[in-house]
Amino acid sequence: IGLGTLIFTFFKDVCHLTFPTYIGAMLAAAAIRNIWDVQHKELPMVEIDALGGLSLNLFLGLAMIDMKLWQLAELAVPMVVMLLAQTVLMFFYANFVVFNVLGKSYDAAVMTSGFCGFGMGATPNAMANMRALVERYGAAPRAFFIVPLVGSLFVDFFNSMVLTTFMNFL
Repeated sequence: IGLGTLIFTFFKDVCHLTFPTYIGAMLAAAAIRNIWDVQHKELPMVEIDALGGLSLNLFLGLAMIDMKLWQLAELAVPMVVMLLAQTVLMFFYANFVVFNVLGKSYDAAVMTSGFCGFGMGATPNAMANMRALVERYGAAPRAFFIVPLVGSLFVDFFNSMVLTTFMNFL
């Protein structure tokens, strides 16, 4: 996290780019993981999976605690209608487009479930969807490499660049 803070500060002060603070930590983690892999050292995957699952559960729990559902009571019917429409749209798009484009394999099915998680929420939803599949049907390392990388790293970079660009125009 400290290395990530230094990276964030570098981008902000030297490159004059404003990113969310966690982008620096994500870059640092990616660099550490690649260096570790180049050295051909074994990673403690059981511990990493346990820590990742715990972090995901904490994130989802804290997100649910902060919801003030009583403030949304009058919007319940429109929200349910939108949620149903979004679910139907996600089902058809994931089933007939994403799964076919990704190759109709097991990895494609796991990545498609991750896509549904993005479509219905965010990266933690995608990871929870994918984890539910792999716990039942087996590992999908390619999917767990691609989906978090694209969903949380690349999307965050591009979103933050677009937002920063537009904010600088104001």
